[in-house]
Amino acid sequence: MRQYFYLVTHVVEDTVIQDKIFLQEHDAIRWGKTLATAHPNYTVNLYKQEIARTATIKYVKQLTPYKQWRHY
Repeated sequence: MRQYFYLVTHVVEDTVIQDKIFLQEHDAIRWGKTLATAHPNYTVNLYKQEIARTATIKYVKQLTPYKQWRHY
């Protein structure tokens, strides 16, 4: 069974900033979506890498903000 770690990054003005590493994909997605919601000007991305000596990091997807609730 292969194991992975997940990396959440964000991009601001062409600079990639590594934010946090997770062992569970759903935790990384939840945290990244929260970051994207708090900072709408960030482009938040999710990457993964197998836990192995020769593995390479791979892009998974861009994380979008949570939808904002509106009370009328």
